[in-house]
Amino acid sequence: MIIESVNLDDIYIKASLELGCSANEVEIKIIQAPTNGVLGFFRKNAIVEATRKNAKKPFPSARKPSQNNTPSKQNVAPKKDNRRKFNANKSIDIDSSEIIAQIKVTITSLLKKSCFNVELMEVKELDDGTIYIKIDGEDAPLLIGKEGYRYKALSYLIYNMFKSKFNVSTKLEVAQFLEKQEIYIDNYLLMVKEKIEKFGRANTRVLDGVLLKLALEKLRASYTGKYVGIKTNRDGEKYIVINNFNSPKRS
Repeated sequence: MIIESVNLDDIYIKASLELGCSANEVEIKIIQAPTNGVLGFFRKNAIVEATRKNAKKPFPSARKPSQNNTPSKQNVAPKKDNRRKFNANKSIDIDSSEIIAQIKVTITSLLKKSCFNVELMEVKELDDGTIYIKIDGEDAPLLIGKEGYRYKALSYLIYNMFKSKFNVSTKLEVAQFLEKQEIYIDNYLLMVKEKIEKFGRANTRVLDGVLLKLALEKLRASYTGKYVGIKTNRDGEKYIVINNFNSPKRS
């Protein structure tokens, strides 16, 4: 019989109950080994074929399986790749509904394989062609993690997954984490903007992850005539510089 469980120890207990024998009499053939995954994602249960040791096996049938049951590789038509590529600098066209549908299926499957009690709440296209993804649920704080470390990892994973597949950008919201980060960075940038108005230039403090990304987007939108770029200090920490020199060429 086929048995599935979180780990192999539970497998032996379940198998012994089903087969009516002790755990020592259980013999298993592993079909899928259990894995813990990464950050609670991609976890896999153990799946085995369990039998009782020394159990009598039925004689194999003399009838050979028909070769017609196995399709020939030569007769199988190759699948056509109808996937379209999109320009990330342009808004998504009418086929965005197909992209959103596939993103919903992928994210829902990803969350089901995780150990977090959360669900996909919303997927939609924003005005700039970015795909907005919202996740929420009882375990949303755990999914965010201390100082947002799980959120950063998940956001990076999702961004690269759909960037490579559909050439679109994504914006991930878990509960109200991203909203709170935006409020925080808006308040902080008020002080930075005061320095820019007074001196014509300014540096931000060291920023990390989503705060760095949000601050860069907001400052570039506010100061199109200035150079706004990311710099790295000796410790490898990143911050943003705003000045009147070396304005980058933008496509």
